[in-house]
Amino acid sequence: MPKNAPVVKTKAIEGYGGRVVFCEPTVTARQETCGRVQRETGAHLVHPYDDDRIIAGQATAAKELLEEVGDLDAVFAPVSGGGLLSGGRASAPRAFARMCACLAANRSAADDAYRSPD
Repeated sequence: MPKNAPVVKTKAIEGYGGRVVFCEPTVTARQETCGRVQRETGAHLVHPYDDDRIIAGQATAAKELLEEVGDLDAVFAPVSGGGLLSGGRASAPRAFARMCACLAANRSAADDAYRSPD
């Protein structure tokens, strides 16, 4: 978890019995720390956006949105880790509603993806 993560998130993870391992808030540091934790624990990574199973699940969520709401002109997705954007919100609307624009969004107070050097 990035060392600048909100305390409420850290406490929630610990409250559910999880172990928090901090790293610098960069993509490189997250990858290196994740690899180290995997080697030490034998854990298996379920990547939040670079995994066909996750992308398929996100596409299903977008398909359900389009089925419930109907034809859309645009879908706005939070940038965050990129899972919804790369998987569901970017690919599924194009597949199920050919004219649907897919737009990435961030709050100005949470624009770390925009500012990230990685």
